Amino acid sequence: MSNVHIAVISDDGFMIPSIVMLTSAKKNKLPESRYVVHFVCCNVNSFYKRKLMELSAPDFEILLLEEDVDMFEQVNISIHVTAATFLKIRLPEILAGIDKIIHIDGDVVVQKDLTELYERNLEGNSLGVVRSMTMELSGAIQKRGIERGFNAGIMLMDLAKMRRERASSVLLDKLLTIPEDWNLLEQDVLNVVYHDDALYLPPRYNCFFFAFEKKYTIEEVNDFYGTKYVSFEDMNEDAVMVHLAGTPKRRPWQVFNGVLSTIWQHYYDQSPVAHVNLSRPLLLSDEVRKAVDGKFVTMETYGRYREDQRKQFVNVLQRLDGQMNRQDAQRKQIAEVERRLDGQMNRQDAQRKQIAEVERRLDGQMNRQDAQRKQIAEVERRLDGQMNRQDAQRRQIAEVERRLDGQMARQDTQQQKQKNAQSQLDVHSKRIAKLKETLDLKLLSLCPEHAFLLEVYEVVIARMKRRARRLKWLALLSFGKKKAGYLEERRQLKKSISRVSAKLSAMQQ
Repeated sequence: MSNVHIAVISDDGFMIPSIVMLTSAKKNKLPESRYVVHFVCCNVNSFYKRKLMELSAPDFEILLLEEDVDMFEQVNISIHVTAATFLKIRLPEILAGIDKIIHIDGDVVVQKDLTELYERNLEGNSLGVVRSMTMELSGAIQKRGIERGFNAGIMLMDLAKMRRERASSVLLDKLLTIPEDWNLLEQDVLNVVYHDDALYLPPRYNCFFFAFEKKYTIEEVNDFYGTKYVSFEDMNEDAVMVHLAGTPKRRPWQVFNGVLSTIWQHYYDQSPVAHVNLSRPLLLSDEVRKAVDGKFVTMETYGRYREDQRKQFVNVLQRLDGQMNRQDAQRKQIAEVERRLDGQMNRQDAQRKQIAEVERRLDGQMNRQDAQRKQIAEVERRLDGQMNRQDAQRRQIAEVERRLDGQMARQDTQQQKQKNAQSQLDVHSKRIAKLKETLDLKLLSLCPEHAFLLEVYEVVIARMKRRARRLKWLALLSFGKKKAGYLEERRQLKKSISRVSAKLSAMQQ
């Protein structure tokens, strides 16, 4: 199901007919169609916005867009329009994401589905419009320097093409420089710029049949548009959209029995603004009825206003007076309710702002907490890595300590062995010294021969050298005081060897 994009523009003063127009579009839409309404607001109060959004549905989406009209301050605004209507020349910019759209004024009644119109091929043109019979035959359009013109209240617009051609800037420049006697303003500008860049559609898409009936015959209308309608009623039955423009102060939301009031009242009663009091006067004079053509202006609730209704006019006025009084009371109640609602909405807006600020702060705090958590996680990760390295170091240190303990134990064992060996050496040294003395004495006594003594001294010197070598190795394997003791003993032994060697040398000489 493809979307049908619709653009509606309104300020506060035209919201009721605009809402009624959208009600008629929703009621006459085919079930398989889906409308997306881009409602461009200008200075619209919150009450009407709420009522407008009551029309929203899955197949009837409403998007509110707020726009200002400051750029149109220099335009000499006509009495029948407000500055909001100029926003239609800015639609290509306002709806920048949309390529094609149907623009519809609020003073329209939609009687059929709009999908067929939306899907119509524009054949390379920027606009799809309906020619204005009254403008062309009255000569008004020729005064603008063109031969044919169209009504700009309903337009099928190729926004993508218009954006490529910078249409909004061109139209705005033209609008700010139009002559003072161009009283149709933006419609004059659109006609001058796009009269040769428009696909002209059948009148059923923008039907003014009530205006035609006052000025032209059905044959003249058929000749102008190339149609084959039997009557104006037939034209009305065929119309996709009926346009109520061109009837100032005679429109159905302005007077009770205004132009096409029966048709308009039908959709007004089904709209979200049906309870809003319009304070419409009742027009019953012959001149008024003749001017607006009574065939199409009666409402169902009051019958067809025949001759017998004139006789009951006084009773009707009395009832209307009572009704007006009740409506005044209701208006006061509604005004009070609206005032309270506005106050409540203002308070809610303030609360929403506070909530938004709290949420913003919470978001900031959450972001900071997330950053802190990330930092903490990073620190924990680093600490875990450091702890793992420390554990590895501790294991290495424990292994080194274990090895050192083993080595110390071995060294203690070696030291103990060295002590035992030293003790034994000391004992042996003492025994050797004693034996030497004893031997020297015995040798002197028993073997005074010189040759024998030489042999004894050589044997002693050899044994003392072996002892010196042993002490050298013991010193290399020992530490501290033990090493120093071995070295000292070795020095003493070397001295002894030197003395004995000296004696031996003396004896040999």
